Amino acid sequence: MKSLLLWCSPEHSPPHGYQTVYWTQYISEQERAEGNISLPEVINNDAHNWKPRYLSWIDEVGKRPCGDTTVEDALLFRPGLSYWWMTIPSEFSFSPTSIAYSTLRLWALAQIADALSIQEVRVVGADPALEEVLRLWSKRTGRQLTINPGPVENLEPRQNESIRARFKQGLPPIVTGLSYLVLQYFRYFALRRPRPHRNTVDVPAITIVDYFDSLDVTAARESRYISNYWGPLESVFSQAKGAFNWIHIDVRSSALPNVRSSRDVILSLNQNHETSHHVLLQDYLTIGVTFKAVANYMRIRKIAKRVSSRIQWVDSASGIDVSALAQSQLKSDLLGVGAARNALWASLFEASISAQTAHDACIYLMENQPWELALIHAWQSLSESSTIGVAHTPIGDWDLRYALGSSTINARNVQSLPRPSSVAVIDPTSETIMIANGLEPSAIVKVEAIRYLSLSATTSFATNKRTGTFAKQRILVLGEYESMMCARQLQLLEELVPLTKNSWDFMFRPHPSNPILQGSLPVGVSLSERLKVGDDLAECDVAFCSNLSSASLDASLMGIPILMFRDGRGFNGSPLNDGPSVKYVNDVTDMAEALENFSVDGEPRSRTQIYPFYLDHDLERWRALLASFSGNGS
Repeated sequence: MKSLLLWCSPEHSPPHGYQTVYWTQYISEQERAEGNISLPEVINNDAHNWKPRYLSWIDEVGKRPCGDTTVEDALLFRPGLSYWWMTIPSEFSFSPTSIAYSTLRLWALAQIADALSIQEVRVVGADPALEEVLRLWSKRTGRQLTINPGPVENLEPRQNESIRARFKQGLPPIVTGLSYLVLQYFRYFALRRPRPHRNTVDVPAITIVDYFDSLDVTAARESRYISNYWGPLESVFSQAKGAFNWIHIDVRSSALPNVRSSRDVILSLNQNHETSHHVLLQDYLTIGVTFKAVANYMRIRKIAKRVSSRIQWVDSASGIDVSALAQSQLKSDLLGVGAARNALWASLFEASISAQTAHDACIYLMENQPWELALIHAWQSLSESSTIGVAHTPIGDWDLRYALGSSTINARNVQSLPRPSSVAVIDPTSETIMIANGLEPSAIVKVEAIRYLSLSATTSFATNKRTGTFAKQRILVLGEYESMMCARQLQLLEELVPLTKNSWDFMFRPHPSNPILQGSLPVGVSLSERLKVGDDLAECDVAFCSNLSSASLDASLMGIPILMFRDGRGFNGSPLNDGPSVKYVNDVTDMAEALENFSVDGEPRSRTQIYPFYLDHDLERWRALLASFSGNGS
């Protein structure tokens, strides 16, 4: 009986004597020569095949029959907005729990099993949902399936969950959903709340929607809004003839640890400004808006109960049915906290936009998250002016959010997926990807990469020479936002530091959304407390990050060699290719070898090895875009 071993365990040590297919890990040339297969490699090395197949399938799932209509139409909870698009189609595809990534690996596994005439599959380390999918597949195909116990990759984070978190998970979805809405109301109502609509600019204005983090709080207290999202655009805004209404989504950060601190900064920003106004989106959360959110939430639950069990998640080509994977995520999106959060987005944006008397255009940070669909729907319902989604970082081929509804993006009869009038991109690669995703070239606007201008070289060469003098060579570790991936970084560091024999200094820079304390770092690794990543990069010789981190682009622009860890638990999200200054590594052995071979003598390297952005410091593209909307309000 011809068999293979599906190795899902986080440990890279399967038993000998089996042809092994790895679920979450990349493998070496020697392992590949022995006949072993890495599913992350199979998927990421052939994106042009797998990506359109998945996009076509997920669109087909939404159009499959559901009673006397389709899933997409059955989930229409507001005119012109199907809740379908706010669930799995808009998920963050780089998450280790991504339905897209799991689905594609399962399809690849089925293809491999068919090609090799596999009769038996042994599985080690799969979580319960994956086990269920594999059992259904084995029954359909007549293959023998053996489930062996082993460490389970996707259950690792739960081992560290508090009793409180586990208790919340055991509550009925309606309890957690309503509790979320009540908590949000009291969080923004308990403190004295300024009336946001009083000072809104009443003349036609450009509305800008962003996150209220990554800003210079000191400058904000001096009534200047300097944000990493918008960089040097502050000077362009101040020189523009039009007016601006800023809607900030309040999020917690070390600089703004609570609601009161955010409100204090908002008050400072609004001092002495007649043509601009800043407001927190959540400050529109009145009792009336809360009741509307509850009504939206209950409506979502009502229609979801009728639809969720009817959604068909099987792929006809492979015979794989991913219902078990999808249902675990949909429980929150359709019935619990996810549904309550999306209901709140819809109510908040309707309230904030209706509070404005005139509109020129809406510019927002674009990642095609559910809140953006709520924003666009509310804007298009209340205004006839344009919406511009700004892709503020390069668009990755595997960032499937930017391909939302791609197979029907040009269909005139599709009315349930709100889309921006235009999409602003900051580099030619992003433009190419968006066109491949189905966006019309006429809907694409090219703008300068304002987040990266301060790091770009002003000459034809960049240099990796650090600004400070230190006794040892220095490695800057750029932490990940996802806790499980960050834990893997720390594990690698713990193994790497002894191997370097005290010849390198290690500095760890946490991701803003995932703070790390010094006590959590391995011995020999210090914690960065600098405000800007550029300050840390200026004093390092090598940057170490995962293949998801956009911070690798910051290092690239400063001419710094990069160690790129290939984390097989998610799609490869890096736009940088392996080469002289970017080394992809699979484990600590690869890392140690790459460090020995890196040239870190400060010699300049060619600009052709740096990711291509639009980097005009005069911001002519941005100036033209803003000028095209000024005074055209409706």
